Amino acid sequence: MITDSVTEMLEQIALEIREVYEERGYRVDTALEQDPAFTKSATCRSSLGRALVAQAFTTGASRVGFDLDPAAHGAKQFRANLGREIGVFRLRKAEVLADGSYKIVTSSTSTWGDADEGTLITETPYVLGYTLLSNQIGDIFFAKVIGVTGGNPGELILGRPVSLGRGNSISSDAFEPDVDDTLPGFDETEADETDSGVA
Repeated sequence: MITDSVTEMLEQIALEIREVYEERGYRVDTALEQDPAFTKSATCRSSLGRALVAQAFTTGASRVGFDLDPAAHGAKQFRANLGREIGVFRLRKAEVLADGSYKIVTSSTSTWGDADEGTLITETPYVLGYTLLSNQIGDIFFAKVIGVTGGNPGELILGRPVSLGRGNSISSDAFEPDVDDTLPGFDETEADETDSGVA
């Protein structure tokens, strides 16, 4: 269960992400204007946007006292003590679907969340998700990862998302699949998430 103190720390990280993007997001367009090749696809814009978010995530986490863990393919994550479990919060870009739910693609490149062999305390995977709309931050939220669909890429199955930076959680009527939440870890696509800060 997420404690009030951890929720407040996540709020501060979300505010950092919003502030950084509001102040520096215009630089994405400035960078893209440097060469016509950069505008041939949406990949360059997406990569630059993710780099800004990842840097803000790192700065915000450090300011509230979270130390980032090394993770596969440069993924950005930290651990938070939730009492009976450790929450492993990983930064992930999401897409908003027509029904208002979030889609985060995944594959077999890496996992996170497990039982610590030394303490036997469960490490539970969470996402700190965000959406990018054109050159602006859309939603920022956190959600427990309770499963993963098949396929390559598959999708993370999320518990109820809680909105950050706006003070409201998504309706409790939101769909929450009945999936065993004791699975040891879940995969995700991170091939394009490198140490350059892409998340």
